[in-house]
Amino acid sequence: MCLNKNEISIRLLNHKEFNELHDFIKKQWSEFHILSYNTELLDWQHKAKNYYNCVAAFKSGKIVGLHCVIPMNQFDDNLPLNQIFLSLWRAIEGVGVSIGFRMYNYVLKEYKPDFIGSVGITRKVFDSGFHRRLGYKIGTMDHSVIISPFVNDFNIAYIPDLKPIRKNQGAATSYKSAFVRISKDELYDFKSKHLYLYQTPIKSDIYIYNRYFNHPIYKYHVYALISKDNNLIALCVIRPIHVNNSVVLRFVDYIGSSQSFPQLYNHLICILKEYKAEYIDLYSYGLPLEVLKESKFLNIKEIKGLIIPNHFEPFERKNIDIKYAYKNLIGGQTVRLFKADADQDRPNC
Repeated sequence: MCLNKNEISIRLLNHKEFNELHDFIKKQWSEFHILSYNTELLDWQHKAKNYYNCVAAFKSGKIVGLHCVIPMNQFDDNLPLNQIFLSLWRAIEGVGVSIGFRMYNYVLKEYKPDFIGSVGITRKVFDSGFHRRLGYKIGTMDHSVIISPFVNDFNIAYIPDLKPIRKNQGAATSYKSAFVRISKDELYDFKSKHLYLYQTPIKSDIYIYNRYFNHPIYKYHVYALISKDNNLIALCVIRPIHVNNSVVLRFVDYIGSSQSFPQLYNHLICILKEYKAEYIDLYSYGLPLEVLKESKFLNIKEIKGLIIPNHFEPFERKNIDIKYAYKNLIGGQTVRLFKADADQDRPNC
């Protein structure tokens, strides 16, 4: 059966269509959007063995809609294909009926997800109620921060009054553990399999290796929290940012139990001193608020006038909420989301 040229067809993009993919992103987002010209980053994030993890709608041979996906097995072939994060999503208005929703249904049919998440939902989509109507759990990620006790002049953060912040963060705790930056070769030296059982979606050492150590642009620092008897307690992923002659640390992923998280405070204070950083901040969902409080992280929304920026490319000195949505059909372990999930922690230009 021949397809009428005015009808919409929907399918996964093949490898030969990367130029069309670049062009659509350039026209529908911006010519400065990094995925409109950086093939290396595009391939790293979306290229599978036989296709791109990008669903496209076509009309008259041209792309009129795009819905990209990041399966967990993008960074480890042994992880499930059916645990996915949604990424770029847009349809040209006026060229067909419900193209965006039809692409979404194609994603469900193709990947059959038992976990599906989205981090960094635009205000327009969030307010439309799309995810709520489809039964997603939705909300705003917690944004927390530890301000360096070694810095008094801030070029990135805006701190209206340091005194209550110093008081709220309090003194160091007495946990006896080590916090060691590890190389990608050292990652596999630890017995870490048990650490990945605390959360959904599922991650792994290979995921950490490919997602962070092998990122084509960003430089991530991976730290191991180690007990006094040399057992691995947790893995932490941190990305330093240099701007305005200052440094900040972004805590973008955590692997380990919530109960172990408070042990990090002393060590985070030490690396703030080591990096001469203004602060370390964390966007998270699934770490209990009482755990964050015990860990001496301050809730940004509870401190009037405090600004901890999220946009650095270009730099914007303002607070930014990150919206999330997810469906979890697996049950069992707690869903945890961090800034480096989906495509939130990627270069913009």
